[in-house]
Amino acid sequence: MIDLLIKNGLVKDPSGACDAAAPVAVAKGRIVPYEEGAEARTVIDAKDCIVAPGLIDFHAHIFERGTDSGIDPDLAMLPLGVTTVVDAGSSGVSTYRSFLDRLSQCRIKTKLFLHVSPTGQVTHQYPESVVPEKWNYERFDEAFEKNGDRILGFKIRISRNVFGDNGLHYLEKALELAEKYRRSLVVHVTDPPAPQSQVAAMLRAGDVFCHVYHGRGHTILENGRIPQAIWDARKRGVLFDCCHGSINFNFDVAQEALREGFPPDIISSDMNSVTWNRAPLFNLPMVLSKFLLMGMSLDDVLARVTAIPARLIGEEGELGTLKTGSVADIAIFKLRSGRITFVDAEGNKREGNQYLHPVASILDGTIVYRDQEICF
Repeated sequence: MIDLLIKNGLVKDPSGACDAAAPVAVAKGRIVPYEEGAEARTVIDAKDCIVAPGLIDFHAHIFERGTDSGIDPDLAMLPLGVTTVVDAGSSGVSTYRSFLDRLSQCRIKTKLFLHVSPTGQVTHQYPESVVPEKWNYERFDEAFEKNGDRILGFKIRISRNVFGDNGLHYLEKALELAEKYRRSLVVHVTDPPAPQSQVAAMLRAGDVFCHVYHGRGHTILENGRIPQAIWDARKRGVLFDCCHGSINFNFDVAQEALREGFPPDIISSDMNSVTWNRAPLFNLPMVLSKFLLMGMSLDDVLARVTAIPARLIGEEGELGTLKTGSVADIAIFKLRSGRITFVDAEGNKREGNQYLHPVASILDGTIVYRDQEICF
């Protein structure tokens, strides 16, 4: 007897487990082989649906009640097929412990990046304070010694509204900090103080160039094209994250990058209290639908929210896959046809004719969300 059987769906698993119409069986919270005729306690008829690994949102802000930006990750993510979410710098070394306490009450799987500011991105009223000369290394030591499995690395914003024209100085200091602890650094690059080629040239393998397709100030397009330094950064292992957000995505920049063969390594939402259920973001499936509109294949889009981020957070083979033995985190979608208007951060509109609509989410083998349309 298996606990759950998902039948009649088109299984799309970018990790290579399956790309065909096939049953998916679950027992004791894990994916198990399906034997023809096996009885199941619960059956989901996924006819006309896409069955995929649970999505991983690599960049969001989920420190609910601890920051202005924080949202409830269970409520905001699970109904969308997102079963794992990474917080991108909402907390720092002075606040992460209370953040972890809050996350312990959530069902969704979570990991986080520490902000280089000790308080993190707490408020919308003013930018975070970063004073490298006063960094408390004992606190950093403690954070990684006790919670190194949850803390992936560091985050910094180098935008002009944070540091003026001094962002590259603080970026250099943040890179030194990340190097000391052998961790990656997520770098928010919207409206930076220098050309993006200069920013990218500073980053190391495993660092994340965040908001790659923004359209404010210096963008990844220089003289209308992607400069060689950006290509060189990707070649040496720098990761480029779409990270849509409210002001960090421009259709023209993204379309030109895709035309040149420069898709994102990661597609994340930057969901927070400002962007959740609001234009231009709404949610992660809406962002994925924008990349379908711009010509990326469904397989390539799904890889950037499943198999690839699973590897980056150290969960390859466990999450972001439907391989036998992996955790039974599963997302079920319908690829709907119909006219839909997409909007970018500058208010530019594009008309589409399809979008991903989440209809069910399974977390550790348990159904945590279902749309009334889907048959059980």
